[in-house]
Amino acid sequence: MSQNSVILYAFRLTGAGSAEALATDSVALAAALVAATPEKPVWVHLTGGQDGTRAFLESVVQAGIMPPMAVDALMAEQTRPRCLPMDPGVQINLRGVNLNANADPEDMVSVRLWVSASVALSVRIRRLLALDDVRQALLDGKGPQTTGDFLVHVARSLGLRTQPVVDALKEQIDDLEEEAEGHHTQGMRDRLAEERRRIIALARYLRPQVDALDTLLALDLPWLSHRRRQQMATTADRFRRLTEDLDAARDHAAVLQDQIAAAIADRLSRTGFSLTVLASVFMPLSFLTGLLGINVAGIPFAEAPQAFWWVCGLLVLLAAGQLAYFRFRRLL
Repeated sequence: MSQNSVILYAFRLTGAGSAEALATDSVALAAALVAATPEKPVWVHLTGGQDGTRAFLESVVQAGIMPPMAVDALMAEQTRPRCLPMDPGVQINLRGVNLNANADPEDMVSVRLWVSASVALSVRIRRLLALDDVRQALLDGKGPQTTGDFLVHVARSLGLRTQPVVDALKEQIDDLEEEAEGHHTQGMRDRLAEERRRIIALARYLRPQVDALDTLLALDLPWLSHRRRQQMATTADRFRRLTEDLDAARDHAAVLQDQIAAAIADRLSRTGFSLTVLASVFMPLSFLTGLLGINVAGIPFAEAPQAFWWVCGLLVLLAAGQLAYFRFRRLL
């Protein structure tokens, strides 16, 4: 596979919010990376999982732009959000909700970044719309001006894309609670379990993402200005609130699940109690009818023409007396 096929797009930032598109020819792009400056940094976006990607990254290492250890970090198949200083830059893994067609948002998509004062490299295996947002902002002249600003834009876009998903989860839990209050619990346990699974899947990556951004803020990076640090801190707080919202939604779902289980148990208990009372009413009646139905001599009133109606009346009176007794004892 050619190197051109793994380079999705490349830009030279103008420092004014816009960018100049660069050719994805590996030789020309390598020259552009070498010539990049903090005032005119270069961003290259690549697709991972390809041999050509590793070859391109190794050429970047050979040019002295980034350290060799960054190649394995950018090419790792399984990643969790983290931030590691790698002189002269920093390697950071982040996650965003999966908003691709026919995908589950909680199946979060990773992006691997290596950023220095003059170069930003991003590698993804699946499409991440947050990076498309940054690209579109550059095309609109409202994008990042520096590599530090680039990191801020990426993190902010990830947070903005995640917020509606978390809000939708919270609303779904609230809707389930309203259904439970209306005693419509049919099939709710499966639906609630699915929502709890989604919450756990999101929290699995959002919580370490907060730690990764906090680690980034703690690093002494000259190219991450004070203003950009403040903006990144705001984004970190957004992710922190999202994790808190997920924790609250998870606890809310747990309480709701307990309420549903208690309601089902109470309904089963009432049903069992009703059946017990019904059995208690019919037990003596069944005994009497069974006793009178035995085929032996000496059955009272066996020759009386009205005996059947007398026995029926006796059974009705007996049943009424039992029901009155149960009601008196507040068992009904």
